[in-house]
Amino acid sequence: MRSVSDLQKIGEGQEAEVFLIGNNKVVKLFKNESFTSKSRKEFELLSLLNTYKVTAPKTYEQISIDNKPGYIMDYIPGYSLLYNIQKNPLQCRKIAKQFATIQVDVNSIKASDKFDTEIQSIKWCIEHTDLSNEYIQYGLDVLGSLKQGDDLCHGDYNLANVLINVNTGPVLIDWGGAAKGYYVSDIANATLMIMNGGLPPNTNTLTKILIVFLRRIFELHYIKQYKRLRMFSNKELHDWQVVRAIARMNYCINDEKKYLFKFIIKCYKNPRKNYLF
Repeated sequence: MRSVSDLQKIGEGQEAEVFLIGNNKVVKLFKNESFTSKSRKEFELLSLLNTYKVTAPKTYEQISIDNKPGYIMDYIPGYSLLYNIQKNPLQCRKIAKQFATIQVDVNSIKASDKFDTEIQSIKWCIEHTDLSNEYIQYGLDVLGSLKQGDDLCHGDYNLANVLINVNTGPVLIDWGGAAKGYYVSDIANATLMIMNGGLPPNTNTLTKILIVFLRRIFELHYIKQYKRLRMFSNKELHDWQVVRAIARMNYCINDEKKYLFKFIIKCYKNPRKNYLF
């Protein structure tokens, strides 16, 4: 592995790329040296998760290619739930139930003190957004009123990060935000991404309406199934959506920000009403 150009790319995100390297393994490389500490932390988190009964890829070693930090892990043969729902939109309800059930299994694991406390990272993100002080203080006030827990939270639970291994079942990837927290926070963050994900370029108005409709149906079945397995109140979910929306303003893409900001304003102006995103 002398150069990135020698590798076969099989996936790409905002921060990193994934390359197949043979022997049923892949290497995840971050896009530049500025991600060195994040790469190291993610590797250490995955190594810790490998000691739990959790569906995470097995890791092997840290590596750097062309000054791009990364690590080697198992290749997961299969498909993501995002791919599945794009190919089978009429199975929206079934996939939503599967999505919730997998997350319940993860959130039911008790995280040790070796994991960072999620609430601290959320607080940092809120404090470092570009929002005005009134919205930052609003987010901190709501955050301060919320229950803390010791549940294992994925931190970036979305359809693209749930892979269905054709041999063994579901495997979760992108655990860089894994932390000890309260499970409803993980649910809230997932709902924000369900309803606020990017749309394909040049999507026409009718298709946009259909996508938004399907997302809402998916969200409703996802929440319903999660509640069947582990209960929470709409008030809890709303409050966590508020703080996660404000925190996401620190790092989400611009297309997402305009929708999150509308939600934040609506909640700020009428805090007694539980607007679910």
